[in-house]
Amino acid sequence: MFIRLLPVILSALLIAAHLMRYYGLEIALIPIVLLITLFIRHPLIRRGWQILMLISTIIWIDTTVELIHFRLVAQQPYLRLAVIMIAVILFTIFSGVMLENKRIQTFYARQTD
Repeated sequence: MFIRLLPVILSALLIAAHLMRYYGLEIALIPIVLLITLFIRHPLIRRGWQILMLISTIIWIDTTVELIHFRLVAQQPYLRLAVIMIAVILFTIFSGVMLENKRIQTFYARQTD
């Protein structure tokens, strides 16, 4: 199961690094500490992580627009930046969609005893 959750883990680490750069360590610890919840088998955990991936995607899009705007104003090249940031955005979206995988859904399905 760890391999199937690896994209989500990597996305959380990427957004944590971004948050640390812009907002400091305290805010960056939030997605890192929340990684522990990935191994709690409850349906709300999967949905919560999908929401977190959506929020992360919005943050990445906002950052991309901001950085490209800065580059344009400074008359610096921006194409490589755009390609890298689009790759990060797509990877984050992929991570959220991966949580819809049948095996992951089964892992997070409510246990009935």
